[in-house]
Amino acid sequence: MTNETSKQALRRSADRRYANRWFKGHGIDIGSGTDSLAALTSFFPLMESVRSWDTPDGDAMLMREVADNSFDFVHSSHCLEHLHNPVIGLRNWIRICKEDGYLIITVPDEDLYEQGVWPSAYNSDHKWTFTISKRASWSSVCISLTELLGLFENSIEIIKIELLDAGYQYGAPRFDQTRGAFAESAIEVVLKKKAAASAARDGSENAKVVSAAFLQALAYHQEGLKEQATSAYEAVLEIDQDHLASLNNLALLTDSDASEVLLRQALRRKPDYLDALRNLATVLRNQGKIDELEATLEHTIRLVPGFAPAYWELAQLQEKQSNFAAAIGTLQRLAGTLGESAEINYRIARLHEACNATEESLRHFDKALALEPNHRLSHIWKGFALLKKGDYRAGAADLAWIYGNTGCASKLEQSTSAEGTSQPLAGMSVVLSADSGLGDMLQFVRYAEVLKTKGANVIVECQQELIRLVEGGVASVDQVVKVGELRSAFDLRIPVTEAICVFGTTLETIPNRVPYIIPPKREKILFVERLSRFRGLKVGLVWAGNGGHWANSRRSINLSLLAPLAKVDNVVLLSLQKEAAGVGLDLVDWTEDLHDMADTAALVSSLDVVISVDSAVAHLAGALGRPVWLLNRYDSCWRWLEDRSDSPWYPTMRIFRQRRPNDWSSVVEEVTRCLAARASVATELEVDVQPTC
Repeated sequence: MTNETSKQALRRSADRRYANRWFKGHGIDIGSGTDSLAALTSFFPLMESVRSWDTPDGDAMLMREVADNSFDFVHSSHCLEHLHNPVIGLRNWIRICKEDGYLIITVPDEDLYEQGVWPSAYNSDHKWTFTISKRASWSSVCISLTELLGLFENSIEIIKIELLDAGYQYGAPRFDQTRGAFAESAIEVVLKKKAAASAARDGSENAKVVSAAFLQALAYHQEGLKEQATSAYEAVLEIDQDHLASLNNLALLTDSDASEVLLRQALRRKPDYLDALRNLATVLRNQGKIDELEATLEHTIRLVPGFAPAYWELAQLQEKQSNFAAAIGTLQRLAGTLGESAEINYRIARLHEACNATEESLRHFDKALALEPNHRLSHIWKGFALLKKGDYRAGAADLAWIYGNTGCASKLEQSTSAEGTSQPLAGMSVVLSADSGLGDMLQFVRYAEVLKTKGANVIVECQQELIRLVEGGVASVDQVVKVGELRSAFDLRIPVTEAICVFGTTLETIPNRVPYIIPPKREKILFVERLSRFRGLKVGLVWAGNGGHWANSRRSINLSLLAPLAKVDNVVLLSLQKEAAGVGLDLVDWTEDLHDMADTAALVSSLDVVISVDSAVAHLAGALGRPVWLLNRYDSCWRWLEDRSDSPWYPTMRIFRQRRPNDWSSVVEEVTRCLAARASVATELEVDVQPTC
């Protein structure tokens, strides 16, 4: 804020009350800075003196150095919002003012100055926002001046409260309007300190103390002072055991069981208290009380039908329970309340996708895009749905929205020079860059050979776990670097999620010659020697994917469900699952020796079969050309297409699909039968034969 006191002088000089009554005698200017009221005596001739007060003079909240009843007037421009506790500050400013003296105070109005953004975008030291009076604020630290001044009704008379918006540009793009010459973006109050004889007590002291104590607790809470805030909230509740905001806020600072008690107490007092309902939902979610969480969300929706976050969370909860029809119904209820929107249709489309209803999913993606053509997530996930249908050209076009719909060439020959002219790839440096998981990099590193045949210098930018494998195992790669550490110049970068588009790939043109990755020779020899002491079919198991993947709970399987595999004769089961013990299945576990994907490749290439959920190891086995049996979830990933038992990406892969959501039992039953058939005819001469059953 720029020279606010000087800016106010022009306005104030036109109002005789400032010069004749309010700025009269000896005063103090609290928070004066470099723009003190003392420099404006020519505007207010009855001011005999003004003491400037700022940080070096002492704490503006406590004013310890100033005696009671010291000044005829107290002035403060844009200081109260900086104090840790404005209640204490205002109390002390009243204290140092003489009886029948005046306090002239301005603070920023939260809507004019902050404009809906907190923490403050214009002054990081602001601790509070202010409004004259409104029922609800977007700010979590809003102070209503009418409520604040009401605490001191025995001590002060309110002469004026004014919103200073005369020079404010409503409707202008968001900016700090106080930087201009006229706009004040503030609220001004003028108070008169009552004489002691007229400051009668009216029996409202408890309410005042509660309000002041709550504001103090809130200040501690905002500063992250947990212990002080807890004690202050508890002090409020000792006076008023049903103080709603204190019950709600204290719940945020306690353990989950105590939080639930506090929030339910608040809701008994006010059943539609939205903050408490939201926080109770969080507590119940963390406690794993799913039924109570669902009931709370439904209750919230009944009380506040237009509260969209409750619908979103309820739909997510129902989705996690694989109750997709209920989740879709929840979002349809939201559409009925708030009207159709791109976001609602996008989320419904994702739920149809989880139901393996790709056509219905595409229909809702199209509805979302009709309502909002630039809805980025709808484009991206529509792209994946089209890939799942096998329409790679259309799907790749929508996937371009991952990078802001900048587009990508359907043929590499369309790449251009710095001058904008077409040029061949021969001699160009092209980077294949990992922008997603290990499995994606393993799947798309096959394109290094395509680039090399066109004469490019091929650089692979990948995860640390893949560096040694790609460096030594992909012949067409010239250089390998860790993601984010590429320092050399290059001509073209291809993120792997754009590979299908960039290379113009269709189902018929997938480069699927395997193996396109070779394991490290020395490590493979060591694993072959270690495996030689076991008789029977050597089978590697992976039962869980990356825990950070959005669909990992659906694509992973509880290890105990694979127990039938351990009963198959002439089979040795080995764990390929890092950091997971094969409890109960007596698995051979050498995963401590697998330090990166090169080590894993050496072991996988020595096995007869890999049985895996949708994981990076499944891609690795396919890239190595080893027999891999994929345990595939009902809502299959796009790369495994629909209703196929083979993969155009990996000729040695066989896919076993769930027939219903979460139905792993039928999958394991079929895999067990095939494994038994494979093991019964296994001989040393057959270990490299594609298994059939």
